[in-house]
Amino acid sequence: MERWSAFRDAVLQGDAVSLIFDILEEARDRITPPPGHDGRDGVFDCTSEGSAVDAYEFVAALKKSVREGVDHEVDLLETRDSPRGPVHLIRFANWIQGLSAADREVLRELLHFTAEGSLFLVLTLLDNLVDLTAERVRFELWAIAENGGRGQINDPDGDMLCDIFNGLG
Repeated sequence: MERWSAFRDAVLQGDAVSLIFDILEEARDRITPPPGHDGRDGVFDCTSEGSAVDAYEFVAALKKSVREGVDHEVDLLETRDSPRGPVHLIRFANWIQGLSAADREVLRELLHFTAEGSLFLVLTLLDNLVDLTAERVRFELWAIAENGGRGQINDPDGDMLCDIFNGLG
């Protein structure tokens, strides 16, 4: 619990990035997805045995979605040729198109790093490790399948979402 107090203090002071990556490095091998969940497919399987999506599928799908979202936006900006549209998008496209291929790849990696770090922070909130407001609240996240199967994604007796995230490749 002491580590999470330090983490909360670092978040509030705006100095959480280095602490996040210290935690990522320590925990990367600690959580192993259960059989059948390699953490790479990101596909929700809500039909097996009538159950809703589990925490591993949820976190893998979020991580995959964040990475694909970054790639999609960078691809659009790299190929954008219209002088019309929101000023900030035109400015971003012009800047990205002026970069070398190697610098574009570094930018893409930096954006993945930033997006995944933001996702990690959201998962710590859903794990109830960090308070979002001064008033202490507890989050419960449930997956409900069409067939009625239910499962709590952030089960307090299960693996923490941020630890699952750290265990994914």
